[in-house]
Amino acid sequence: MKEIFLIFLLISATFGQEINCEYEDTSDYGDESKKTFTCRLRINNLNGFDDFERIPGNHDDDVNAIEKSVGQTSIIPSILCKQFVNLEILSLAEKEIEIVSRQSMESCRHLGALYLSNNKIREIHRDAFEGPRGLRFIDLEGNQLEHLPDELFRTLPKLEWLSISNNPLHELPENIFKSLTSLQYLYISNCHIVDIKNDWFSSTPRVLYLDMSNNKIDELPAAVFVPLTELRHLIMSNNQLTVLNSNAFQSSSLKNLKSLTFNGNSIEAVDPDIFDAAENLKIARFYKNNCVDDAVEADVTTKGKIVLNDDKFSVFYDCISNFEAIANNKGLRDEL
Repeated sequence: MKEIFLIFLLISATFGQEINCEYEDTSDYGDESKKTFTCRLRINNLNGFDDFERIPGNHDDDVNAIEKSVGQTSIIPSILCKQFVNLEILSLAEKEIEIVSRQSMESCRHLGALYLSNNKIREIHRDAFEGPRGLRFIDLEGNQLEHLPDELFRTLPKLEWLSISNNPLHELPENIFKSLTSLQYLYISNCHIVDIKNDWFSSTPRVLYLDMSNNKIDELPAAVFVPLTELRHLIMSNNQLTVLNSNAFQSSSLKNLKSLTFNGNSIEAVDPDIFDAAENLKIARFYKNNCVDDAVEADVTTKGKIVLNDDKFSVFYDCISNFEAIANNKGLRDEL
């Protein structure tokens, strides 16, 4: 009787699996150079089976995008990349995915964009990106990742856009971004991060936009942003910073900055050298900090000491005065 019951459970689980596509030519006929053929995926696979033999249809070589999928699955079935060998876009957001295995995308040799936001991913295999080495876009936002494997992104030198925001990571390996030499947009917000590692950005000189807001960072290590010579926008809102020192940047990473956002910290002192070196700075946001009484969004249209002597920047005077006092007491501002 027990054996019959187990067989019944196995049959029920197997028949509970569903995977198929609604196929559609989604090409932009205004741009003949780009043709897309989309599988609108329907899947039912919460048990996490990876034994699908085939997805019905006769468009194997045509499909280069899986988008607007319906249903739920706890894994990324490997059949997707095995059958659609020309897949360039894989969108499986909000699908209840829990694990990204080594086999999940092993055959995705042409994949350029991966959307896995707002799932329940708690584990990514160290070799998950061995197959799709041409990835340029990865969205892992809003999952349940508590750690990332060391050198997870080591095979992705072409990656330009990465979000790991809204995951309870707490910390990241020192060399997690080591191979991302093409990275331009990086989002690490709301991850409970306490410390920034010194070498996180040592190999990412092309980053234009860095968002590390809503963490628990209380200090910027000296020279941590120095490699980011192309940085345009830095967002560090809602952390626990108390002093903003130019030695975290030095002139190399300040010269191209257009906006600095430090709202909602506990900043008591700001190094004026930041304003002097950031010659292209347009916006400095410092809402809700200890040394700023008013909500501030300064339009920095002038340069250097002129900015600091302009009445409309009087809200920064306490911050700057506090920094100078601290620097004088310390003797060397580089020690701050």
